[in-house]
Amino acid sequence: MIASESVDFCYSNDVFIHIADVGVIVSYLEEVARLLKRDGLFRFNVRKLGVSRMFSNSLGGLAAKASYLLGLRSGIHQYSPGNEGFSGLKFRRRDLVRVARAAGLITHRISSDPDPSGGRFLWRDCGAR
Repeated sequence: MIASESVDFCYSNDVFIHIADVGVIVSYLEEVARLLKRDGLFRFNVRKLGVSRMFSNSLGGLAAKASYLLGLRSGIHQYSPGNEGFSGLKFRRRDLVRVARAAGLITHRISSDPDPSGGRFLWRDCGAR
């Protein structure tokens, strides 16, 4: 209903932090990429995946941390029934860049800010390719 490449600015606050399916997030990002003008800006936030805080320092916990840090596991996953809830997916910076790039968006800036629940948000400023 909105013409392609007709929007100068789009803003999403605390929407993606509740979505538990990366496919849904990508579809929303693709729609924003379609709507944005070439010099347009899209700003949104997601929850930050804090690998160092995710696991204990036991042998298994250290192995799990290493698998994330080495890129053997990503911080995002496909939806599976039973994972519904208030908190959606968490992202590392590189996963966020990869998902947005796949949807047709380029990164201008990513910042990390406190989340009132004790974690952190990643704020992303991006534009259409």
